[in-house]
Amino acid sequence: MNGTSVEIVGVRWSGRSEVLRQVRGVLGDRGLNVLNVVGTASHSPLEALRVALPPAYRKTAADEGGTPAAISDALARYLSGGRSVVVIDDADLLDAASWSSLIQLHRLLGCPIVASTLRRALRDPSDHLLIKAAHPVVQIALDALRLDALHALLEERVDGSLAPSVSALIYTESAGIPGLAVALLNGALAHGLVWRSSDQWVAGPTIWSDDARGAYESVLYSYRPEVRDALELLAAVGTVDIAAAWILLDTQMVEELEDNQLLRVAEVGPDRHAVVAVHPPGLAAYFLNQPPSARRRRIMDQAAERLGRGDGRLDAGARELLLSRLLPGLTSQPRIESSPSPLQLADVPVISRMFAEAFDLQLGAARAEWKRDGGLRAAVRYLGLLLTGPSDPQEVHDLLGTLSQRFYGSSDDHESELTLRHFHSRWLLAQGATVDEAIQPLSEKVAPGFAHAETLDTLARVVRWEIHGLDPEYESILSARAAAGGSGADIAGVLLAACHLLSGRVGDCLTLLDLMEDDVAPWSRVGVVLMRGLALYASGELQELIDLATTGAQQSIAALDRVGFAAYSYLGALAQLAFGDLDEAQDALAVLLSTGISAKNLYFSPDRAVLVLMAVISTRSGHEGAASGYREHAQRIQGTSIGMLLGDSRWAEAFSVAASGATKIAAGIFADMIHDARRRGFHLSADITALASLYVHYDPDLAAQIGDQGTRLGGAMYVAFLEARAAAYDQDAQRVEQAARALLENGVPGEALKYYNIAAHLFKEQGEFGRAAQARTIAREISDANANRTRRSRPASLLTPREIEIVQLIAGGMSNGQIAGKLVLSVRTVENHIRNIRRKTGASSRGEIAVLSASAKR
Repeated sequence: MNGTSVEIVGVRWSGRSEVLRQVRGVLGDRGLNVLNVVGTASHSPLEALRVALPPAYRKTAADEGGTPAAISDALARYLSGGRSVVVIDDADLLDAASWSSLIQLHRLLGCPIVASTLRRALRDPSDHLLIKAAHPVVQIALDALRLDALHALLEERVDGSLAPSVSALIYTESAGIPGLAVALLNGALAHGLVWRSSDQWVAGPTIWSDDARGAYESVLYSYRPEVRDALELLAAVGTVDIAAAWILLDTQMVEELEDNQLLRVAEVGPDRHAVVAVHPPGLAAYFLNQPPSARRRRIMDQAAERLGRGDGRLDAGARELLLSRLLPGLTSQPRIESSPSPLQLADVPVISRMFAEAFDLQLGAARAEWKRDGGLRAAVRYLGLLLTGPSDPQEVHDLLGTLSQRFYGSSDDHESELTLRHFHSRWLLAQGATVDEAIQPLSEKVAPGFAHAETLDTLARVVRWEIHGLDPEYESILSARAAAGGSGADIAGVLLAACHLLSGRVGDCLTLLDLMEDDVAPWSRVGVVLMRGLALYASGELQELIDLATTGAQQSIAALDRVGFAAYSYLGALAQLAFGDLDEAQDALAVLLSTGISAKNLYFSPDRAVLVLMAVISTRSGHEGAASGYREHAQRIQGTSIGMLLGDSRWAEAFSVAASGATKIAAGIFADMIHDARRRGFHLSADITALASLYVHYDPDLAAQIGDQGTRLGGAMYVAFLEARAAAYDQDAQRVEQAARALLENGVPGEALKYYNIAAHLFKEQGEFGRAAQARTIAREISDANANRTRRSRPASLLTPREIEIVQLIAGGMSNGQIAGKLVLSVRTVENHIRNIRRKTGASSRGEIAVLSASAKR
């Protein structure tokens, strides 16, 4: 105790009161007189101080008339009776008279004050800021917790191991504010949205519950009604350009929301335009979970009226988009709940931190070595690191300018020069350069007698094939170079395997990879891994691919190998997505997204495919807002080939359109992708895209075109899937049941569940009630098995009466909003019911739910 006062500043639920509670305990243990004052604007002058006085001093003040002077005298006697400290919770809410009295006593007696105040960017001059009234003062800011710190806090709350995906989900909704995070977790636990699976706590795709409502209301109701209206409007329209926010809310309200940290401004896109969104994001969830009301209708109609007046700051397209969000009401797509699997990426936040810290350390060391050494090898190491993580483009540009002038055509280290030229070419592609521009480092200023001239030509050719399409003569060119021996043979061999794979020659690819030595160049070695994994995926060997990806990812973590980790994570996510394990697929990519790990130095880089994968996963999970962000980022990734599986950003668009119910339009998008891929010779990508198209919209003509594609690719699961789709289209109950059995045997219980339910419906329609009951029994067993993996609560095999009612309304063509209005429920409650229906039945679309309407049973 040196007389220094302390001001603790933070947003609501940041833990200010908890910090003060612990401080009071420490001070009391040290024998200090602690006056504990709680600020509240509703009390009469000095009432907060009178209540805070110890009983004996409070009685003395009452005996002396209870006047302000008597209270102040009693307070002075207490604080001067030994070492004393004043602790004020919510000092900014303390009445002016109490505040003035405490400051006077502080100056008179020298007793320090420890106070908590609400953080706001702008304050009214009447606000009580300790740092303005007392000296010396130390100000402590309680910022939002980082993800890893929040993860630790939440694990302490559950007294066990918490899946990183759960803490990441809570982190998103709470923005790292600890009190809100704990409220979300407590509510989710109470409602069974977070449950124990084996030795770990896991969750489905949402953790919102009505139990968390009070926490967010305590934030909201400290602001005037106009502020709450503005927040509800932003929740309705979602993230918007700042110009749109200015029109919808007016500039003064936007600034007031930002000043009170209720709105977050970010710069996005190539032009770095500003967008705004509700902060913390859970406030939007709060509003969207409220039932329809006249108040919300008023807010949205007024906003639509403002947009209708026209404003030069918005173009017609942006205005129409906003109006489409406002006028129909809030009808987001239902989320699909996936079954957790024991195969989960261990502690995503910790791994992310490991990679981030290692990158900073390695990059700093490589930069220092380059500046000290100045040699080509040091430069290549430095550049290679820059290309695998979040780097300043200007730093890379300046470095490449220096290196190309100093070393191109004049270096004695031809191998390092080859790597440098390769990195230079890949960087240019990633920055959006044309193919001709990207191959210049591979063809210009090459010295006579350069040892790797043919390899440079190989790399230049493959750049063209990667972007424009495979040359029909690729095999004759690359096989001769791969067989010639020498330093370029391994590179030619890896690229030949890649071309075989992407052209649909999966077996030839695997044969070639099996013949390769382990000591290929590092950036070729990762290419071997990537092609082998994609070949397993194309062959339907998904469990083997998961094992490969899991083992490889752990090895990459141990070695802090960013490019290898990117490849293995992409492969693992592909396999998990095929199995329908959406959480696991997302976990496999979380570290890449949180740390900025990149594989742009690879030919046929998966960088864009990673974002497309996340968008597809988010769409299938019902997180369309997140999917939109991933789609936008994917479209900005330059220099990657549509020949990579899910390397075409239109995959994300097609799944989003299908999720809205427009499956025929989605099939049209897939058809365009198939045409483009085949035109470029990327037949594997075209084949997998065709399977995806049949998944969202069965077309017998497309099925006839691909013929025995499932057999050609070698995957029994793919054969079973195609047969299931065809049998359901033909309404052949027996074939549907057989295909469902095959899907179950091939490890896809979600799809098997769906088709057993379809078979039950078809059998019932045909009057075969015994077979219908048998199919339903198997479906319930599958559903119960899934429930045992995902719920601590009652089995989920039977639809509830409310769920049956919703199935019937969906079959009648009603939207979620219409169902909510008819049943007097919130839209989000309807979405929750639909998510449960999908989990219990395996249905993946509203159309498939409608098919089940006739046979829905308790």
